[in-house]
Amino acid sequence: MNFDLKRPCKDCPFIIDTSMALSPGRMLGIAEALRDDWTVFPCHKTTHLRGDDEDDGEDDAPGYTYDGSEQACMGALAFTLREHGMLPVMARIACARGTLDVATIKANEPLVEQPGNWPTN
Repeated sequence: MNFDLKRPCKDCPFIIDTSMALSPGRMLGIAEALRDDWTVFPCHKTTHLRGDDEDDGEDDAPGYTYDGSEQACMGALAFTLREHGMLPVMARIACARGTLDVATIKANEPLVEQPGNWPTN
């Protein structure tokens, strides 16, 4: 996982006025998963769909493969810091190594939508 993004993308599901709408309950499931100190949510623009029908155990969630080139979602990091008051372990390590700046994450917090306002399709 890489931590090079400085802002959420325009289609980030975490931001205000996003064009990305997920199935009902999907964003709440993602938000709940972000409570786990080991979970870093990848930016959807850097993930790769598996392209098969393999069940990944999540209802209505696509299956992804990961190759290490994925970027951490800045919207998810800003959401996690604002809502849970912490960052996942990998993000804290990136901060300690100087590849991620907490000030950058905090600067993005105003862009993040409140959970009750997330659009669904």
